[in-house]
Amino acid sequence: MGPLSAWIAAVATFWAVVAALRSNKRALAVSQLSLAASQQGLEDAETRAIKDRDYVHRRENTKAIADMWATISTIGPLLDHWRWVTASSSGEATARQAAVTAGVAAAESAVFYARAITRTGPVRTHVENVARKFEKFVECLRAGPEEHESVDWWLDESVLPEHKDILAERGKAVQLLRDHLPLHDAAEDEARQRALQKQRSGRSAAFEELLATARQLINDQTRNVWFGFALSDLNKPDETASETDPKGDDEPHSTGGK
Repeated sequence: MGPLSAWIAAVATFWAVVAALRSNKRALAVSQLSLAASQQGLEDAETRAIKDRDYVHRRENTKAIADMWATISTIGPLLDHWRWVTASSSGEATARQAAVTAGVAAAESAVFYARAITRTGPVRTHVENVARKFEKFVECLRAGPEEHESVDWWLDESVLPEHKDILAERGKAVQLLRDHLPLHDAAEDEARQRALQKQRSGRSAAFEELLATARQLINDQTRNVWFGFALSDLNKPDETASETDPKGDDEPHSTGGK
């Protein structure tokens, strides 16, 4: 029984070592999968951050161009009112002129910010065209009428036409913003949905692989425990002893006759 038990113990030890190596390999695979999942999560977070920053810039750019056109458009009514009051009251005309000056200053600030925030492309070209025309309008307004020109004639023939030339560019803004600075892009939304679906599929496959690895680890550990018990049973000494008859051993043998 001795050589057989030693041989069985050696085989059990061999399989225990094999199971331990497989367990280590599985544990390494789990670590690699966890690392890959972490890296993928980091890349997804960076991608989302880039998209969020791009969306925030598009929104701010759109708002800047809207503010630019809002401030430029308010100058027209101020000019009309200034022309209307010049003949009636010099004091009120001075107040209206001050209102026009304030409106022009606000528009200059809005045009400057729109030029600063707009990067490249057709929207940038649009903003630059508006800025160039607006500068020409401001130069005409600040130069004032000539000595032989009345304020009404100067406004009608010089200032207001320059302002209307600026407003001719306004109709292009909405379509340009829709095409190049979209706040709701169906194609982008569809691509984002596909990416999310792909991420969910990848995470589901990774989870299934991790689950299978965990099951294999449990099976390996169970096999190790079973081999341990089997090895301990094989190495246990045989303590069975033959039972003795107490009466037969203690009773003296008869020697015959009384």
